[in-house]
Amino acid sequence: IAVATILKKSYFVDYLTLKTLEIKENLALRPALKVTGLDIIADNASIDAKIKAIASFDFPLSSLDIDVEELRFLIEELESVKQATVRLRSDGMIEILVFERKPAFVHKINGHFLVLDSEGIKIDEVFSRVDRLDLPLIVGEGADKAVEEAILLMLAMESLVVRVRGLVRIGERRWDIVLDRNQIIKLPEGNPISAIRKVLLLQNSKGILDRAVTHLDLRDDSRPFLGLTKKALSDLKSMRKITQEVSE
Repeated sequence: IAVATILKKSYFVDYLTLKTLEIKENLALRPALKVTGLDIIADNASIDAKIKAIASFDFPLSSLDIDVEELRFLIEELESVKQATVRLRSDGMIEILVFERKPAFVHKINGHFLVLDSEGIKIDEVFSRVDRLDLPLIVGEGADKAVEEAILLMLAMESLVVRVRGLVRIGERRWDIVLDRNQIIKLPEGNPISAIRKVLLLQNSKGILDRAVTHLDLRDDSRPFLGLTKKALSDLKSMRKITQEVSE
């Protein structure tokens, strides 16, 4: 009797499983549940290609076979994707809307050139600096953790921003701004925006960065320091010597 009962139960389970599969297959054949393709809404062709590789479905298929949340999770795992929405449309398409991470800086570190977004998150890597000359360069340990501050410094530079070649993170606590002509603005750890405003004032009133200056050291607010080129120092010494001879 016990064996017969077990056989009956086993038969019943198999029957239910078979019927469930039949019902699922019949439902899957209905036009309302048929999925025929992807509609990827993204501006970047590279992202488009990567998503197609992830969502490599054999169309047509049933919407019952698609895990929308799992697909969204896999897409958001891509470095260049900040957020994605995935939904099944009534026209039989899987709509994927992608919000990209926008490149903000190139971070040079340990010989690598990483493309970072405004949050300091890596979204790409390039072979050399010349591959992304459209982006400002940041250098140094901890630079990726201070990208938001770097953006504020760039904005504070106003008209001088076109002369900025890059920013160097020093000791993971402050920045040097490197300009064309190899001029350097050494900013303090605290209130660097205020220091930049002083540089702008000096530039607008005295044209200080148009002179033979190697660097402006503003790390000590009470004792700013001006560095001159070797030629400028030589000229200055000559002028002082001539002035001294004339006075004698």
